[in-house]
Amino acid sequence: MNLSTLSHQELLRLLAQVGGELKRRGLSRSSNLPVGDLAERLIAHALGLTLLGNSTAGVDARVGDVAYQIKARRVAGKKWPPHFGVLRNLGKHEFHVLAGLVFGEDYSVLQAFTLPYEAVVRLAVFAKHQNGHILPVKAAAAAPEAQDITIAVQAAWASLPDLALLKAAR
Repeated sequence: MNLSTLSHQELLRLLAQVGGELKRRGLSRSSNLPVGDLAERLIAHALGLTLLGNSTAGVDARVGDVAYQIKARRVAGKKWPPHFGVLRNLGKHEFHVLAGLVFGEDYSVLQAFTLPYEAVVRLAVFAKHQNGHILPVKAAAAAPEAQDITIAVQAAWASLPDLALLKAAR
């Protein structure tokens, strides 16, 4: 199989199958693979955000003076994830908007939304054992302040350029 001929989506579908097989064999505890990095890239592309470096605590991207925290989960089988990953230092108000994304098992975009910081604070629950707040996926997406960006993120996914091909063309 020549992986260089596969599309982004085909590669991720293959990766999802590999992750499931590794979990089945007991070699991995999770089938979550490149979920966070891909979500950041797609949401930044969809909303015109600038991604920040990995060393920027509590903020993943910006547009102007507005700071975004991006959280994502991937559905495993038919079970939707109950919450996003831990939000550390929520009380420091490091971001203005949280962007949430739920991928299907095959990395298709099932749901994406933005939520203002104030709503995140209202909905998130402190988990002592994780030393941070957890945000329930369904409650966050259903909040009155939530803005559905699913179509924009799906369009970004369909139009995302292949950076490897762009670099090779230079």
